[in-house]
Amino acid sequence: MMIWLPRYTLNVALTPGKLMFSRAVDMREPANSKMDEDVNAFMDMITRELPISDAKMELVKSETNKNETLRQMRKKILDRWPNLKQDCSSDISEYWNCRVELSVVEDVIYKGSKILIPKSLRKEVLKEIHGGHLRMEKCKERAREVMYWPIFNNDMTNEVSNCAICQKYQAINPSEPLKAHPAPYRTSQKWCSKSTTKGGKKHRKSRKESYYKLLKQVHPDTGISFKAMSIMNSLVNNIFNWIVDKASRLAHYNKRSTISSWEIQTAMRLLLPGQLAKHTMSEGSKAVTKYTSSK
Repeated sequence: MMIWLPRYTLNVALTPGKLMFSRAVDMREPANSKMDEDVNAFMDMITRELPISDAKMELVKSETNKNETLRQMRKKILDRWPNLKQDCSSDISEYWNCRVELSVVEDVIYKGSKILIPKSLRKEVLKEIHGGHLRMEKCKERAREVMYWPIFNNDMTNEVSNCAICQKYQAINPSEPLKAHPAPYRTSQKWCSKSTTKGGKKHRKSRKESYYKLLKQVHPDTGISFKAMSIMNSLVNNIFNWIVDKASRLAHYNKRSTISSWEIQTAMRLLLPGQLAKHTMSEGSKAVTKYTSSK
């Protein structure tokens, strides 16, 4: 490089940036350079890969040429967009936010790799997309791969919502009929109960009846109110919950997946005071033995 320079007489001057009115792009390769050839080859590849027939493409091209708004926008894309959005007409200003993505290939406007559909063809296109009566999101997903216009989502939503066939056969979760339990004929049956058979008839024995029977065995002359019976039932439920919770913790500590009698007895020793725990284990063992022998 140093050997070549002495052949020329150079006058080097510094030009401030504010005086350089021409853009850097003007000093690059000319318009018919290899870069433009690569861009054209890329756009040709996109147009060939689009799932649209030649007849439909010609229809889009002809309708684009007939639309005055699209002709003006095509001119702005090829020449230059104004600096301010207010300088655009109301029909073109809705494309302002995506102006960088717009391009023109063979008189057809593209947004990225999607075709801009003229207004005169939009109703027909919506009917073809929804021809298979797919769901709304599926129709939108199918169309977004190929086409674009500013209010496409609203138009597609209205098309599917106004379809009589879709409204008739749309999937609705059927409501299950409410099956209520038979109403108890006695207040005491609202609590936990078990079934017994007497004389061929099924009789449900509640836990409250057991409390009352036990009370009469210990104190035959003493009664109990409904509120006191409710408190007793709540106390027993709480004790059961405490025992089960403690037993499950012991089983988890011993890395067991099943609660055994050892966990239950240990939980009762931990929760209940001395003699009450022993009495509880004794009565529980008797109840288990009686149950297993009766089977």
